[in-house]
Amino acid sequence: GVPDKLRQRIAEQYGVTVDIQFSGTLEAEEVLPAPPEEAAPRKQRAAAPRADHSKPPADGLPVYLESARQIWGKPVKGKPVPLREITPDYGFFTAWGEIFKFEKTPTKFGGKHRINIYITDHTSSYQIKTYLEDEQVPRLDPLKPGVCVLVRGSLVNDKWENEYVINPSGIATLEKYKVQDTAEQKRVELHLHTSMSTMDGMTTASKLVRRAYEWGHKAVAVTDHGVVQAFPEVMNTVDAIRKEGGDFKAIYGCEAYFVNDLVPAVNGACSEPFDGEFVVFDVETTGLSPRSDRLTEIGAVRIRGGEVVERFNTFVNPGMPIPAKITQLTGITDAMVADAPGEGEALAAFLAFAGDKLLIAHNAPFDISFIRAAAERTGTVLENPYADTVPIARALLPDLHNHKLDTVAKALKLGDFNHHRASDDAEILARIFLALLERLHEQTGCNDISALNSSLAGGDSKKLRRYHQIILVQNAAGLKNLYKLVSKAHLDYYFKFPRIPKSELIRHREGLLIGSACEAGELYQAVLQNKPWGELLDIASFYDFLEIQPDGNNAFMVRDGMVKSEEELHSINRTIIKLADKLGKPVVATGDVHFLDKDDAVYRSILMAGQGFKDADQQAPLYFKTTDEMLRDFAYLGKDKAFEVVVTNPNKIADLIDPEVRPVPRGNYPPSIPGSDEII
Repeated sequence: GVPDKLRQRIAEQYGVTVDIQFSGTLEAEEVLPAPPEEAAPRKQRAAAPRADHSKPPADGLPVYLESARQIWGKPVKGKPVPLREITPDYGFFTAWGEIFKFEKTPTKFGGKHRINIYITDHTSSYQIKTYLEDEQVPRLDPLKPGVCVLVRGSLVNDKWENEYVINPSGIATLEKYKVQDTAEQKRVELHLHTSMSTMDGMTTASKLVRRAYEWGHKAVAVTDHGVVQAFPEVMNTVDAIRKEGGDFKAIYGCEAYFVNDLVPAVNGACSEPFDGEFVVFDVETTGLSPRSDRLTEIGAVRIRGGEVVERFNTFVNPGMPIPAKITQLTGITDAMVADAPGEGEALAAFLAFAGDKLLIAHNAPFDISFIRAAAERTGTVLENPYADTVPIARALLPDLHNHKLDTVAKALKLGDFNHHRASDDAEILARIFLALLERLHEQTGCNDISALNSSLAGGDSKKLRRYHQIILVQNAAGLKNLYKLVSKAHLDYYFKFPRIPKSELIRHREGLLIGSACEAGELYQAVLQNKPWGELLDIASFYDFLEIQPDGNNAFMVRDGMVKSEEELHSINRTIIKLADKLGKPVVATGDVHFLDKDDAVYRSILMAGQGFKDADQQAPLYFKTTDEMLRDFAYLGKDKAFEVVVTNPNKIADLIDPEVRPVPRGNYPPSIPGSDEII
């Protein structure tokens, strides 16, 4: 460490950078700083051909190395090393970085300045520190925040900074690649989050709006989670653009936390009295996707006269290995299902047991989706009505923090059971169902399944499953209605999130365009659950436009086993397009933007890690994409359809928006108080 300490001390004392090496012999070599370069006469300089800096650099860096312009010290040579790879024992290196802070301070001894330059290459950050004679300082005038530099030097342990800093031997400036949208016909982003999306969005509204305008987009929608706090900044930025002579439209919106308080507990026609006959069932599966996963067990009980009178249970050979995490959860192994009947035989036995009776399950859409998928694969028709005990429990047990099967069983004091085994879950659910019917009868007098939905009246909106939903303001009436909905969501329906019930949305829908949102939307989840075509059409018909997103946005679904492959994600998007074609509604491709550039993903990963997300480091590419990038993301749809969903339809939606919508009206609006002038 002595060479570093000597080099550091000499630099601090004399402002001179020297290289000291211990060779093991009694020899020394003096290394003097290079004399200042004199500017060559202009006539002697050959004009270098201008490189095409509209395209990304060929080496993958965000800067053009061929644009290096020496401004101080020795010529900077060598291939840049990522800052995160540089260690104190690295020796001399070349690195690039973007300046985010620059300081020049006169030393107390006079005649010299201390120079501190803080840079980042988005892999790590370092401080460049050196001392310059006063007359040399003007050579660094080009350096300021936002400028990119190429630096040659080594790390030294600076005792004043109490950390390692870069001791430079030379500095050059670089041109940074600036992303442009070069498409002839450009898209419009209709799903975008600013830093007002709490602990989620990363970029200010002004930067995002400016980026869209600089790219030549004619509009952009701002859709923060549950709030409208970015509206004033968006408005001011658009006003500034127009004052500069530009033409740009802001689309004001919100990504709402939507709850469907009109969803019934009972689906299908059933007029059975409470003491009639029902079949309560549960399934175990190899995963979460009814499309690609399979049944491993079906358990059911028959209720008649308020008692369990018959039981059914069978393992199912899924024809595929059971994942280890599923075995750990359910206790079902490959050996246990090896000699079990296949799904066709098992399903036929279950449907024979059920007959035409009402099927009852906890979170019934999940269980029914697997039964229905198996029926489709085996050419069987499932026509039974079904009831979901989750909304019944939510309505009758509103004080519970959740309404999972074991939580409800504990609240009703029904004892312990072997959770995640179909036979045991069905048995306990039968007892839960009977207890809930008894409680409902005591509270409302209801005594027949046909009146169950109206007796529950949708339950507590604060406890219903929430979905994402895009709301765009079309005109002044829509702006007022959005303000009302956001206020009600925070004041009347807030539970962990500001929720907007479907009933309120219907009452305040004038002037608003409603989109189906991302994978957390009601429609996407219904497609994922393999709901029947008619039900999907009913759900999709409520929306003004349907939304699809790139594979990268939903890659977590593949990692988590919700779907098996990217092709399955493509299949879901194609289904949404088919629904739109059937209903005559537009499909728009959106990026669900959460940050401006690719490199900004690291900042969001920090926020998400702080919130406990286990996959925080596996960030989706939720950056603002160009038209060509989005067209590549949807190339699997074919050239014409990709252009339609990426460019044509989003522009049509933008054209429906009144360009003069303003969240804050122009002028002043003092209150009118009769007689105030005379009193004053």
